[in-house]
Amino acid sequence: MANNIQVLISDESYVADNKLSATNQAGAISNSSIDIKIGAGQEMPRALESVQILFDETPILFGIINTVTTADYNYGTEVDKARLDINSAEIIFQWRLVSEAYQSKYTHEIIQSLFDNYISQEGITLGEISTTENLYGTYTASYLKLSDVLDELADAVGASWFISPNKKFYFLVKNDIELIDAPAHIKGVKLEENGSDIRTVQIVAGASEETTPQTEGLYWAADQQTMTLGYQPASVSSMAINGNPAGVGLLGVDEEDITKTFLWKYGSQIITLNSNATTKPTTGDNVVIIYNGFFDIIVQNQNDSLAAELSALNGTSGKIEAIETDETIESFADADTLANNLLQQNDEREQTVSATCLELSKTDLFTAWRFNLPAQHIVGDFVIVKRTVSDFYDKYLIKVTLKNKGFYCRYGTVLKKVDKTVRTDAVIYKQTTIGDTANASDAIVFDADGNIFYPASISSGLINDPGLADGFYPLEFV
Repeated sequence: MANNIQVLISDESYVADNKLSATNQAGAISNSSIDIKIGAGQEMPRALESVQILFDETPILFGIINTVTTADYNYGTEVDKARLDINSAEIIFQWRLVSEAYQSKYTHEIIQSLFDNYISQEGITLGEISTTENLYGTYTASYLKLSDVLDELADAVGASWFISPNKKFYFLVKNDIELIDAPAHIKGVKLEENGSDIRTVQIVAGASEETTPQTEGLYWAADQQTMTLGYQPASVSSMAINGNPAGVGLLGVDEEDITKTFLWKYGSQIITLNSNATTKPTTGDNVVIIYNGFFDIIVQNQNDSLAAELSALNGTSGKIEAIETDETIESFADADTLANNLLQQNDEREQTVSATCLELSKTDLFTAWRFNLPAQHIVGDFVIVKRTVSDFYDKYLIKVTLKNKGFYCRYGTVLKKVDKTVRTDAVIYKQTTIGDTANASDAIVFDADGNIFYPASISSGLINDPGLADGFYPLEFV
């Protein structure tokens, strides 16, 4: 083995022996191994010590010792050496648990906070965090592994994260990756292509949450027995017939209570008239309800051009649909942004290129190579997501793996969760109006007799009663 390898174990220098396989990969723990000699006065390394391997003084690996295997002990006649099996430094992020809640934060702001509060404590400095346009209304993590949180945040914006051999943390999107022409000296270029991650329709469903107070009303029809609301009620504040309060009860519980005019139940948008009630609306009566409902966020976006391309290619509809459900999404904008991001991240076939070379230059993780090999369908920009440096006679062989998308190498795990079901309920915002004038977002008050009144700001079309308090009008439609 060439003698230009330096091994730093807890910052003490050791001499490499005759075996090396040093692997870096994006967003995942890689496994490496090296044989070292134990010099005079040096301690045998221990599991969980830190290791940094340098090639011609350039760091090529930073990690934590997983196992140490010593040479056979022959009572002083043996060469004192050991074989180290090493986990890359990303293992540290599986040791840490995150418990945080963020509001109105961009992805890069959350990543910066995670770096400040967790990553920086591990002896890792900041390399670069890409600026993103993905804004979370709410993002929560309750005792989740730091690596899982980073994976989720990265997937949502098409980014990847890693710890470089010189102990720096990076969170990068493709636009921030250094791009060069593929080096001329590389050999053995090979392509693997699959379309398993392509999607043309993305559905995003968010949390089911309680609305602000909603007001809906109608004129009762002849023989009418039910009233359909815009939302499933979470609670009912009051109901009124021509401005006079009416009793409200639970369906299945209060049918025998003659004071309960209307009945409702959880999980239904239907208000039912109690046939046993003393007070009932008659034809033409104005019935109004004030309640808090459940609202659902559901967004469905489609990549029309890609769907048309696939349809022409294989004769199908071109629709490849996927759904993601996430309770942290609490606004239409968040859902729409995520749907568009997922469509953009999955709008092309995944291509993996492998190559070998004998030169370390330009093989750093997250360097992009531009290829132009149309006959092999290897055209465009491919990002290095894995590099392995190993001994090769008296030289070193560098093997690289590059991808055009999905910049991670999470071997031994599910690579992509197409269906992320956090809660089955899903949030569509609705602006409810009564008639053509009274809007649900306007304030509502009651007089001493329990009659419902609206402010003067919505008085157009309502009858003014000079005897009422200034600025308020009774609920009566014209």
